[in-house]
Amino acid sequence: MRVAILTAILLVQVLVAWCQPTEDYATFKAKYPDQPAVYSQRSEEVEIQNSTKDGLGIKVKDNDHLLILADDALPFASGVEYFSTSYNIQKIRAYTMVPAGKKYRTMEVKDYTKTSEMSSDVFFDDQQAFKYTYPAVCKGAILVEETTYKATKPENPISFYFGVRLPTAAAGLTVTFPESVKISYKMFGDDTSMVQLTKSKKGKMWTYEWRAEDIKSYSSDVDAPNAQYYMPHILINIASYEVNSKTVPMIGSLEDLYQWNYSRIKGVNSTIDPEIKVLADSITRGIMGEQEKVAQIYRWVQKNIRYVAIEDGDNGVVPRAATLVLQRRYGDCKDKTSLLQALISAIGADVSFAWIGTRSLPYKYSEFPSTFVDNHMIAVYRNPQGTVFFLDGTTRYHAMGYNPSQIQGKECLVARGPNKYDLLVVPVSTPQTNAIIDSVWAEVKNDTLVGSGHAYLCGEAKADLIAAFSYAEVKDYPKVFARFLPKASNKFTITGINVFDLSRIEDTLKVDYTFTFPNYISMRGNSYYVNLNLDRLYQDATVKPNRSIPIEIDYPSKRTFVCTLHIPDGYAQPSLPDAAGFNESPLNFSLSYTLQNKSIVLSKQVTINTLLLLPSSFESYQKFLGNLNSAYMQTLVFRKN
Repeated sequence: MRVAILTAILLVQVLVAWCQPTEDYATFKAKYPDQPAVYSQRSEEVEIQNSTKDGLGIKVKDNDHLLILADDALPFASGVEYFSTSYNIQKIRAYTMVPAGKKYRTMEVKDYTKTSEMSSDVFFDDQQAFKYTYPAVCKGAILVEETTYKATKPENPISFYFGVRLPTAAAGLTVTFPESVKISYKMFGDDTSMVQLTKSKKGKMWTYEWRAEDIKSYSSDVDAPNAQYYMPHILINIASYEVNSKTVPMIGSLEDLYQWNYSRIKGVNSTIDPEIKVLADSITRGIMGEQEKVAQIYRWVQKNIRYVAIEDGDNGVVPRAATLVLQRRYGDCKDKTSLLQALISAIGADVSFAWIGTRSLPYKYSEFPSTFVDNHMIAVYRNPQGTVFFLDGTTRYHAMGYNPSQIQGKECLVARGPNKYDLLVVPVSTPQTNAIIDSVWAEVKNDTLVGSGHAYLCGEAKADLIAAFSYAEVKDYPKVFARFLPKASNKFTITGINVFDLSRIEDTLKVDYTFTFPNYISMRGNSYYVNLNLDRLYQDATVKPNRSIPIEIDYPSKRTFVCTLHIPDGYAQPSLPDAAGFNESPLNFSLSYTLQNKSIVLSKQVTINTLLLLPSSFESYQKFLGNLNSAYMQTLVFRKN
């Protein structure tokens, strides 16, 4: 009854608000002059039911009103609503409120097309969608969508975003539940203080209502993390519920979450299959140390089991048996972890299933445990000395001991038994781990710079370049390498390349190359003008004024560039520019020139030691970029004797 009353109130508010199209449009256009559209209202009503007969039931009603402010309304004509077996649409209604004098005329969407939605990197999932087209979309029109869902997995949190990519005049979430149900919740993202919570109780029913008004747009930006990092939103868990006076835990604590997760792996690979044992012995034959054996098994799975994402209901959270993965020779993260766990167990080593969220998610088990914290599974191996190794089977070119950047800094929930777990944090690599050293020797030939180079790559940089080479033909290696380590302009051409043993992923990758850089030398009278900054990392990086979204960094890195230029015969030694640098954690660079054996040597190091630059660091970042780009402008002048 409470939900019905609230629905009626909201409906009356909307009808009252939308009664003068011209005035409505003028009001919102004046308030949001640079926006193409604004949500006048976004609301969600959640009703949690608890019955002895049917158990927990969750019904969700969404109601969105979008007012078009732009002259070009066509981009807003297409509508889509996603659903799955765990979040199934019961009813959908979409319509356009078209301005008609002093009132609006309602035009219903009549055709809804049901489609299967699947990402390009997913083999199969159960996500579907209703797609439709709003009729008579125009400036001043209001696009309305009313959808009713049934959530069939009460272990998953209820989520609602108060801020989205367009501004919102009013957003509200109402959750009604019986006193026999206990909930927990937490706000995430920026500007969460604007959300106000009111609680009320009528009889045995609680109602929690979260509301916010005048919410700005949260549009993405260059190198931004996923929207969950900055869009204000809430997650709500059902912590427990009562049945026949007994409390049934759901997800109210980390222990509850672990029990839920563990139930998904209980019984998987409970015994070592003879086929698995034979394969493990074959892979490790001739290797003495346990850690070396595990590294060899890890490499075998990386090379021989193809990664294919599978997201299909419970199949998206339950690992398949190792024997099935081996037979198919493909699987998702859970399947590859299952095979790793079985093979490593077969040699008697200590290995566990582990859940982890990639860096695409901002959530932590220690802050708010929920099924939304993790979206990935890995294996965790402990060597006889107790050292922990995180084994991500979805990677292909990371040797054991090198953690892929997608899981660095993230909490990892490690299964140690039915009632025992470890909560570990994957270390963030040091900049030195991902070092790139690029050294070139060059000489002037008229207006062209020619020479050779040696590049050494480690860690994540090495894995990325090996992956790039693996998808290319050998004849295209020069282009691949030039894209990976670009120089000052696209006229820089690699004329020859030698890539050393791509199969040895545990070693530093070495690349030798020769190059020509035509039209790079400026000649004026009897003088040459040469800029030795062939490598100009971060030259195009900028920070928009008033940017409030963090900048995501691929991985901590240390980039060293050395350019040695022979002084042309008959020319005097030039004046050397002053050294330059910047050092404000986590950003650092140093640049200097020296004279060595009739050559000028430029030595430069650029270091960044973080995964995420917060807005509080933007001023420092802008100084870093300004100083670095000023140093890039330094030019040597060679004059004839």
